[in-house]
Amino acid sequence: MERILEESGYTDMLSADKSVESEGRKENLKELSRSMEEFDTLGGFLEHIALVMDRDSTEASDAVTIMTLHGAKGLEFNTVFLPGWEEGTFPSQRSMDESGRAGLEEERRLAYVGITRGRKRVRISAAQNRRIHGLWQSAIPSRFLDELPADAVEVTDTGSSYGGYGYGGGATSRFNKADPFESVYETPGWQRLRPTGQPQGQRPDDH
Repeated sequence: MERILEESGYTDMLSADKSVESEGRKENLKELSRSMEEFDTLGGFLEHIALVMDRDSTEASDAVTIMTLHGAKGLEFNTVFLPGWEEGTFPSQRSMDESGRAGLEEERRLAYVGITRGRKRVRISAAQNRRIHGLWQSAIPSRFLDELPADAVEVTDTGSSYGGYGYGGGATSRFNKADPFESVYETPGWQRLRPTGQPQGQRPDDH
């Protein structure tokens, strides 16, 4: 797989294209290569894929549907699950680094799209540690969680000890437990989002 991508020039073509879509395609191809490592032969991998596709095509319509937030526009479901609401994942760190506040606002609009897809209930989850591209990474809950109306949210504490991070004037998030340690964001995206004159090491407040 990796040899084909390299010798065909496809990887170089995606690298030359600096768009977000090309970066996403590169990451998808990396995940495909990693998933193939579990099989001894290409035939075994293709057989597995054929079985999965055959199973999906024979399932009844009353089933779980997996899609992106972009793909969910215009659709509604009785119950919606929104995983991965962690800083750096959602909102996407790449989006903030490349587009600054405009990228953050686009991510916020996607959050609104996801939440409003649920007719009856929406279940949002965040992981304290997530394995991304084969590596374990620590995370803190998304700032979007604090923007939800308190009277419409039921919080389930799983017992994890998130640090005391807040995004509204420095207040501790109601979704987190207090912690004496603090983190500082100094990535290019956070630099652009920081209001003029804000002291170094302090997070920008969202309005």
